[in-house]
Amino acid sequence: EANKSRSEEELNQHWEVLCEAVQTLLRKQGDPEAYEQIKQLSRGQKMDENSFKTMIESLPLDEKNKRILRNLKPSSYTGLAAKICDMIE
Repeated sequence: EANKSRSEEELNQHWEVLCEAVQTLLRKQGDPEAYEQIKQLSRGQKMDENSFKTMIESLPLDEKNKRILRNLKPSSYTGLAAKICDMIE
């Protein structure tokens, strides 16, 4: 049986999983280099909450999108998983 609290604890040690959300918001704002920009900042990097939030502040995101990202946590982020599952019959 999975240890939910241990899984959540471990996941919250890897803030780099939220880079997908950052990339998505950069693309939404029209940044054609979103993937490359996030790859350069995160590839091979283990991020904690502080380094993730520092990265957010360094990016050309509007305040609304920065606020959205500041409120995310790795353990609560599912990306597009729910929408993709709803699309599958």
